[in-house]
Amino acid sequence: MGLGNFWVCFESLKGPLLASNPQYAQQEKYLYIAGGYGKKTTDDDFLTWNTLTAVDLEMLVPAVINGTNPEAAFRQISDDRMQVCGGEMALLEGEFYLVGGHDFAGLYNSNGGPSFTQTYTSEIRRFQIADDGINFSIENYQAFSDAEFHRRDGSIAPLMTPNGTPALGFYGGVFQPDKDLPYRKPIYISTETIEVDQNYEQLMSQYTCPIVPIFDSATGTMYSAFFGGISLHHFKEDEGLVADSLMPFIDDVSILIRHADGTSVEFLPGLGFGELLGTNAKFILSPDVPHFDNKVLDFSELQSRTMIGYIYGGIKALIPNITPSEASNRLFKVYVTPNISATKEQLQEVHAYIFPNPFSNQFSIRLPNDFSPNRIEILDMAGRPIWQKNTKVLHDLLSKAEHFLGDKMPGVYFLKMADPLGKTALIKVVKMRG
Repeated sequence: MGLGNFWVCFESLKGPLLASNPQYAQQEKYLYIAGGYGKKTTDDDFLTWNTLTAVDLEMLVPAVINGTNPEAAFRQISDDRMQVCGGEMALLEGEFYLVGGHDFAGLYNSNGGPSFTQTYTSEIRRFQIADDGINFSIENYQAFSDAEFHRRDGSIAPLMTPNGTPALGFYGGVFQPDKDLPYRKPIYISTETIEVDQNYEQLMSQYTCPIVPIFDSATGTMYSAFFGGISLHHFKEDEGLVADSLMPFIDDVSILIRHADGTSVEFLPGLGFGELLGTNAKFILSPDVPHFDNKVLDFSELQSRTMIGYIYGGIKALIPNITPSEASNRLFKVYVTPNISATKEQLQEVHAYIFPNPFSNQFSIRLPNDFSPNRIEILDMAGRPIWQKNTKVLHDLLSKAEHFLGDKMPGVYFLKMADPLGKTALIKVVKMRG
């Protein structure tokens, strides 16, 4: 079946299916595609579609493979509540969440101006889809508004709460109403609450990029690995973590660690694509790897190096800022190698932190009352020890570590502390230029 014949069959569906930046989520065999920005089929006007399309994957896949007519796999309704592009959509416990996005109309141009209009939803929309295989409709619709929801082009991914309950995390997004900067406070969505994390501001990858979610049920720790994308910060070997308000394309992999007590920290493992990739790419989980029902990897079941899935698609940029770009044609296999011995040590790990972090010249180390380390190491980003000290005087130990880091070049470092009872603490420290 030729492509031309395909579009003859799908004339009424052509516009929404050719749209960019739609929202989509899968429930069982049905893929639901909401909205998206594109061109009308009748003239040259551009708009955000108000459609919701249901795709029967069990019908579509064999039809495409066998070259037969796939028209029966598609159904579509119109609903102005779906007139959104640039948002994210995900399924949680039988309910769909359409997060952020905007209604964009007219011809896009990078300088703004009169060629287009846009209205942000500033909402998180929750609903169910009733579908009997012939007709489908939106049911039990609710919309939640907040100034922090004025976002588009962020990233959404499943997660587990410390007690093992499925939830969603929405990260980043652009742009703040009064300045061209991203949003940095994560939004955590459960079936009971929608909460903005007021205590943490994400440093890396605030624009749509692949996220690999991993949960350690032994410690209640959630690890979310972000792959490249567009970021307010990026890492430079000679300067450390650098802020750039132009939000460059990056190739860094960063890991957002959310502890069981609700505190968060980011970690740079020293990995990257080698090219400016990741923006608008997607992570596809392998069904054969150990994971929870919401597609979060189960760290406790990863015993050795494991291929967990693929990263595909997105944008390839040539230089970080104001750059020519093209669609990426690369497919990446993603592997996780668990450090089993380190995981066992974490059972005795205590949570300590420094303030402020990042810092420029001075900081203070905050320790739990029951933790008095007598040994401290400072590691570079690759995990190599660059300084260590043993002492019985805790104040002397901490002040010497602070003085040592205060004299170092900007970059990412780690403080590793241990007490005589075997308790340990590991803190990532970001040294900024003073």
